[in-house]
Amino acid sequence: MNLDDTNRTFGVELELLSPVSDRDLVDTLNTFCQPLNWYGADNCPKNIVFRRANYSNKDNQWRVKPDVSIRSQGRGHGVEIVTRILKGEKDMEALVKIVTFLEELGCKVNKSTGFHCHIDISDFNSQNCRRLMMVLAKYETSINDFLPQSRKGNNNHYCRNSFFGSEDLYHIYKTVKRLAKISKRELLGYEPFTGRGKWNFQNFWRHGTFENRAHSGTCNADGVEHWVRLTMGLILKAKSHQVVPVHHGRLDDDRNNSKTLLAMLARSGFISSQTKRFMNKRAKDLRNAV
Repeated sequence: MNLDDTNRTFGVELELLSPVSDRDLVDTLNTFCQPLNWYGADNCPKNIVFRRANYSNKDNQWRVKPDVSIRSQGRGHGVEIVTRILKGEKDMEALVKIVTFLEELGCKVNKSTGFHCHIDISDFNSQNCRRLMMVLAKYETSINDFLPQSRKGNNNHYCRNSFFGSEDLYHIYKTVKRLAKISKRELLGYEPFTGRGKWNFQNFWRHGTFENRAHSGTCNADGVEHWVRLTMGLILKAKSHQVVPVHHGRLDDDRNNSKTLLAMLARSGFISSQTKRFMNKRAKDLRNAV
């Protein structure tokens, strides 16, 4: 799926261990980024300039934040890299170059770091939000195949599962349908999708975005790119008029099959064959690493 074919913006937050202080990292990144541009919603080239910001800063700019929640154990400086609002393939290309540079610089990750992806869903009505919740409920167990052990299930307080994988999906679907009929606010307040779970809808009211909090920290540029594309694919699935089938009174076998999820998204054109191959390989590599 070509990002230029959708009007959806995206952004990422990368928690890392930097070999230099956050102040020095800002200077180093700005030197590297001098020949790079970001394009944004108006598709006009602009210089990429990083700024040092405090943890509560929410400005729409490229930022480096000190992050004391990261357990450095004397092996670096905990930082969070935050992008501006990005859009399209040119911005993805710039993001990939920056993440590649961070890895070459010597940035590392550990179990205390994470990678959060934000996608614009400001055009979603209650039915679109309901459908996205249904997709996540059905395929949450499958999506865990793409995560290391430290992020699977409820192993991490900051990215817990919304469901246990044993619920009757039919009952979950009835709940979200009922809430959607009341109001969008009631629906987005549905407890499994609030707080610090893998899926966060709470930014919708301020920024019009959905947050995928599931992924582990990474400096792998391909991993960042394809995770954003996978998340975008889930959003496009929810925006489409395709149904999310369930069977009353029994668990659905598709919940535990990441290959089925990827095949469905690729068949519908919501992800590319490259993203499908990358994510299938990641799931296989993680299974073999256990």
